[in-house]
Amino acid sequence: MPTLRVEVLGQQSKQAGGSELIVLGWSAPGDRIRFDPDHFDERWHGLADVDIGNYRTLPLAMKCEGGVAEWAFARSLSLFVLAHPWSGTAQFAVNNVKVKLDFYTADTGVRRFDTATMALAELTRVETDELWFALAHRQVGADWKLASIGPVAIAALHERGEPVKPATRLLGPPPRLFKGERAALTPDSEGGWALADEVRLQLADDAKLTLRRGPGQGTCVVDAGSGPRRVTLEAEAPGLVELTAATLATMPVERHFLAFEEDHFDYDALLARIDPVLPVALYVPRWKGVASSTLNLFEQRLPIPLNSATPPETITDADISRYARLLLATGARHFVISGGELFFIRLIRAVHATSPAVRFDLLWHSNWVQMGEPHDWAVLRQWLAAWNDGLVTRIGIVKTGLDTFFRAHGVDAVFIPNVIMTNPDEIRPSAHDGAVGIWLSGSSDYRKLPHAALLALAQSRSHPLKASGLNFVARRLIDTLKLPVRKVWVNPIPRAQLYSEMADTAATLYVTLSECSPMLPLESFALGVPCLVGPSSHLFRDDPWLAPRLVVEDPLNSALIARKLDQVIAERKAIVAHYRDYAHSELAQAKRGIESLVA
Repeated sequence: MPTLRVEVLGQQSKQAGGSELIVLGWSAPGDRIRFDPDHFDERWHGLADVDIGNYRTLPLAMKCEGGVAEWAFARSLSLFVLAHPWSGTAQFAVNNVKVKLDFYTADTGVRRFDTATMALAELTRVETDELWFALAHRQVGADWKLASIGPVAIAALHERGEPVKPATRLLGPPPRLFKGERAALTPDSEGGWALADEVRLQLADDAKLTLRRGPGQGTCVVDAGSGPRRVTLEAEAPGLVELTAATLATMPVERHFLAFEEDHFDYDALLARIDPVLPVALYVPRWKGVASSTLNLFEQRLPIPLNSATPPETITDADISRYARLLLATGARHFVISGGELFFIRLIRAVHATSPAVRFDLLWHSNWVQMGEPHDWAVLRQWLAAWNDGLVTRIGIVKTGLDTFFRAHGVDAVFIPNVIMTNPDEIRPSAHDGAVGIWLSGSSDYRKLPHAALLALAQSRSHPLKASGLNFVARRLIDTLKLPVRKVWVNPIPRAQLYSEMADTAATLYVTLSECSPMLPLESFALGVPCLVGPSSHLFRDDPWLAPRLVVEDPLNSALIARKLDQVIAERKAIVAHYRDYAHSELAQAKRGIESLVA
């Protein structure tokens, strides 16, 4: 039986903007057009909502920039491929006959490759509509989201009773790997796959995911479309956990800091869950700290722009009109702007142009020091003007004391501490005695300096370093001091990977010069990893037992940091036990603050 072999060459013509190939489907004579991912090797990934031209969109296709796919056929086979400005070249081979084809076109359209002629043909508008009708309404299954906290192993994955490889069901390209990073899915020694990040899988409706349970296993957060569920895999004896969409639907929805809406979300599903009686928080997913704060403080939230890759400054007036219509269509009458992007003021005006009674509040995430930065000061002045003009009813403040300053100048303001919405009683101290983590997001080069913390590690060489987001000077300091290093990433790492790596440490160093209400120490403690902080936030100040252990009053004193680090690691069980009570009090204060903000 002849076989069609397609090899994507990773090459592009001079005019092309890329080298990708997107396969839409295939058919044999007298048979319907088909699509499934089993013909592709692991270098391909799923692509959702594919524009095929002629105002038509397909729910799923397969894409790569350097992979192989094969089809066995009886008489002949037709393969439908997208041609567009980012398409590259591929080699099509049947037996010993090979042709190299370039799929670049200035306009998007569909090309049909026929094995009978070994040539391409452009689909007409009618043929494109027929392709769309054949593929657009097929059952493509569900979009599953998986994320690991600690070690997580996939033992098996089945669709329609048959085993499949998770890598062939990946939806979206794998994240770019930096030095020292593992791929999100890697084969393990037991014939399964280790999960080291957050991934999306396009699975059939009857998919069954089997995870390993046993000593040393972590937690997997799984969302099969009905909300995230926490699956605890730590157990005394080895075993397996089988999950289907039906079994997951019977488990309680887990609302906690590992929220998938940060990077991947089904916007229609988010809109469908909106209760118009309750307030809805709006946030920019690009800013990690603000996004984490919003996802924890508010039950209902919508990201604007729709994904973390879109810079908010690129939002146009047409986008503002579209978002305004979207907000009005939810039926909600109360929104909270979390963060201070100025396009939100334009959005408020657009909503009020149609419905002046819709209420907006603001949750402000900046602090005293940032008021000295020209950009932040200019943004704050415009929001204060918006409050004065009646566009904003009340302002929530995450920086303690700044609310008092605002109220002294007549602004209706309330304090709301950032928190992690997880049960503090479930926090268990980290069992790792080794590495210490320094995790930076790249949000500041002068407020979050790691150099004193690195010098502290040089004074206590028993703690190897794990770190991300370190600039050139910090990395050079690591080399000069010859610090023991377990892993260092140049850039900030994805949130799910951050939690997985952080959970594998004994302590976190977040001794910064200026903070609002930092999320990272709270995220660290939620994983059972104690965290040292600088003196500029309210964290731990009200607890006479935790404050002297966790707050570094002189954040540039490396000897002080080193002493406190050794103490924290030695006392971490007692520290985590005290932190549980502290976290309960912070949760209660945050609840009161939110109630005051939206009252």
